[in-house]
Amino acid sequence: MQVTSQMTNRERVLAILNRESPDRIPWVPRLNLWYDAHKKANTLPARYRNLSMREIERSLGMGHPARDGQIFSKRLEKVEVIKRQEGREQITEWRTPVGSVYCRETVTSELDADAIHGRIIAFPLKGPADYAVWEYIAEHTYYTPAYDAYLAYDKSVGDDGYPLVNAGDVSRKEAERLVKMMISANKYLDNWLLKEFRKKIKTRVSKPIKRRRGK
Repeated sequence: MQVTSQMTNRERVLAILNRESPDRIPWVPRLNLWYDAHKKANTLPARYRNLSMREIERSLGMGHPARDGQIFSKRLEKVEVIKRQEGREQITEWRTPVGSVYCRETVTSELDADAIHGRIIAFPLKGPADYAVWEYIAEHTYYTPAYDAYLAYDKSVGDDGYPLVNAGDVSRKEAERLVKMMISANKYLDNWLLKEFRKKIKTRVSKPIKRRRGK
C-alpha cells in the first residue's frame, strides 16, 4: 500500500496489518464509554450535543473502533435460555436435559448512571457438576455463516475504520479463556476449576486439534 499525504483511518489500520508504515499512528479510542455516559446524563459539551458519536469521532480525527463485526450467527438447540429481572439484578438461566446453570448480574445506580453494563455477582460455572451442562450446551450450539451481514457492516464503517470480528471458540486456550470468564475472581476456585477443566478436555479438545495440525 502506497503511503499518501493523508490516509484514511481504514488505510492506516490496513497498512499496519500489512507491516507497512502509515502516515501517522491511528488513534482509535473507545469513545462510546464516554459518549454513552454523557449522553444519558445530558452532559455532553455544547459543541457535541447535536452530533452522533461517529460525527464526534470524525471531528476529532479519531478512527471508529468498529467492534461489532459478525461473520457468523449462533443458535442453541434443546437449550432453554430464560432471563428475568429481580430488582436491580438480572438472572440468566440455561436449562438443558442434563441440568441447569445460571448467572446473576447486578446493576448499581452508579453503573446505570454511566450507561455501563452490570457486574456479575454469581458466575455461571460454580463447580464440577456444571461441566456436564456446559458440555451439553457446547455440543448443541450451532454456527451459521453471516458474511452478508459482515459485508453490510463493513460498508457502514467505511473509511472510518476496519471491523473487528469474533472468531469464536477455536482452541483449547480459547476454551480456557471462556472458563475464566465463567468463574468467580476467587483465585483458589479459579485454579482448582481450571485444573479439573484441563483434565476433562484433554482427550476431547487437545487431540483433535493436534490431528488437524498434522501432528
